[in-house]
Amino acid sequence: MNKSLKAKILAFSIIGLISINSYVHSDNIKNTTHISATQTIEELEALKAENEKKIKQLQEEIKKSQEKYATIVEDEKAKLEYQETLNEKIALQNQNIDYVVNQIKQIDDDITENKNRILVIESDIFIKKAEIERSMQLFKQRLRVSYMSGNDNLAAVLTGSADFYDLLAKMELVSKIAERDDEMIDTLCTQLEELDELNKALAAKQNELETSMAESEDKKAEFDVLLEQLIKDNEKTQQELDSLQTDKQEIQVDIEAKESAIAQKEKEHEKFMADIAAAQEAIRIEQSKKAEESRKLEESRKAEESKRAEESRRAEESRKAEESKLAAQQSQKPAVTAPPATQAPPPVATTPATTQAVSSSQGFVWPVPGYYLPPTSYYGYRSFDNSFHKGIDLGQAGIAGAAIVAIADGVVVTAKSGCTHNWSKNYSCGCGGGYGNYVTIAHSDGTYSSLYAHCQSICVSSGQYVTQGQTIGYVGTTGYSTGNHLHFEIHKNGSTVDPLSLVSPY
Repeated sequence: MNKSLKAKILAFSIIGLISINSYVHSDNIKNTTHISATQTIEELEALKAENEKKIKQLQEEIKKSQEKYATIVEDEKAKLEYQETLNEKIALQNQNIDYVVNQIKQIDDDITENKNRILVIESDIFIKKAEIERSMQLFKQRLRVSYMSGNDNLAAVLTGSADFYDLLAKMELVSKIAERDDEMIDTLCTQLEELDELNKALAAKQNELETSMAESEDKKAEFDVLLEQLIKDNEKTQQELDSLQTDKQEIQVDIEAKESAIAQKEKEHEKFMADIAAAQEAIRIEQSKKAEESRKLEESRKAEESKRAEESRRAEESRKAEESKLAAQQSQKPAVTAPPATQAPPPVATTPATTQAVSSSQGFVWPVPGYYLPPTSYYGYRSFDNSFHKGIDLGQAGIAGAAIVAIADGVVVTAKSGCTHNWSKNYSCGCGGGYGNYVTIAHSDGTYSSLYAHCQSICVSSGQYVTQGQTIGYVGTTGYSTGNHLHFEIHKNGSTVDPLSLVSPY
């Protein structure tokens, strides 16, 4: 496990522990998300977006609740105004009822007072009637006596006078008696008439008072019915107000709960964002470290490549010098037809020359028997890096470990082995000047030589004589190699030529 992966796992593990603790404290909120150690930044961003969506939904719900709350408040306000109107109306009606009650009471008081007066008058009338009755009885008696005695009584009175003076006195007495009787009669008649008028007035007044009292009682009953209805309306309105108050309280509690949930969610969101920022910072630091390590590695690789290139250049110069020296030596003696006794090759696996046809005028055979697909890279300049490729690359699928054979008889000039870096890489491991394990052969004609690079292993040694088709190594990916293949070169008088102009698989 590399450092970068360890850092990421550590950062996300810390975030996971922090988020789990946050999740425990917010268990009362449904669908609460928390950061896991296995989540990526993209997943965390998705969770963040989900939280923001939930917060937005809660805010929409609060907005609707607030609108409903405002509606209820407005409705309650209208109800309160209606109730105030009712209360005012009831108060006025109560005042009216009080007025009517007071009127009725006043009327009752007046009737009572009038009745008391009537009783007094009736008592006076009764007394007067009694007096009149006594006077009438006396008057009747006198009339009856006068009637029974006739006019003689008067004459007797007159004749019975002693003298004229006595007569005049008696006549005056009689006249006064008569006048007294007439006055008494007139007074009694007047009193009777007044009493009759008074009785009629009292009766009319009493009748008027009784009628007014009946009307007041009716009005009072009417007001009582209206008052009862108003009280019922008031009670109903109060019940509606109580219901509205309950609804308002429930909505207020709901709003407070949602606001609390949003506050908790926002608090978790802030912590969530802080955790993401911490994770991103840890990753940024790790990426920075990795970039620095890559930069140093690249500098090291370039320095190593430069070093290996220099070694390769020197090895190439040495090889060319060796080939030139060998060619000069071979030009001074007849062509080699058989190996010297002292250079007999060790017993190694060989591929008989008869296993593949000689396919060139120089008599060369294909270097990897059985793998004849076109090269993966040709001789000449490469378009992707504008470098000159001195040979061809044979990298058919399944070629790893395939036998490499000598294309013709000759002497092994270089047998470089010891590279253990047999894996794909886009940099040079430094072995063999970038060729890894490789072999060069100076062929017996004295003109051509060949090079076989990136071998998994080789089975020949320097100075060894080999024959055409003999196995000299096996295909690998040592040195600067991105995959299993054979890098194959042909040199003519020390200069590279296109191998496909001299060898062919067919």
